[in-house]
Amino acid sequence: METIRIVTNGVLCTLGLWGHTTLTVAVQLLSIFIWPFSKKLYYAFHAHIMRQWSQNLFEIMRLFAPGELIITFDDSITNDMDDDNNNEALEELLTRNMKGQVTGISFPERLIMISNHQIYADWIYVWFLAYLGKAHGALKIMLKHSLSQVPIYGM
Repeated sequence: METIRIVTNGVLCTLGLWGHTTLTVAVQLLSIFIWPFSKKLYYAFHAHIMRQWSQNLFEIMRLFAPGELIITFDDSITNDMDDDNNNEALEELLTRNMKGQVTGISFPERLIMISNHQIYADWIYVWFLAYLGKAHGALKIMLKHSLSQVPIYGM
């Protein structure tokens, strides 16, 4: 019975991500008609689509592949402070709800985040960190050139 649940979750998660991504690409293609009238509205529309896509991604992952994310920082984030204040400095970066769960991260206004693709799901973590930093509408991801050859999605 556990095997059936795992396979069902995998299939539903895959179908959800595929369907949602296909719909997002279609809506982005339709936004070409906004470009001649207002570039500002065009870019705002794309930011809105990216925010919606990432929020739906997290909901799909929460429903079909729940997990726990552990965030660690290296010493460079608090290199101006002594060891006694490191925990306090890290806590200032985090926003928590009443239950103590992290609901946001205070990133600098401009940030370069690097992911060296150690696992297949690391792109989801990059989107999630951008979501926590309220930057999921402005995220730019660079991929290797061969992925641009994937029909429709690689445009």
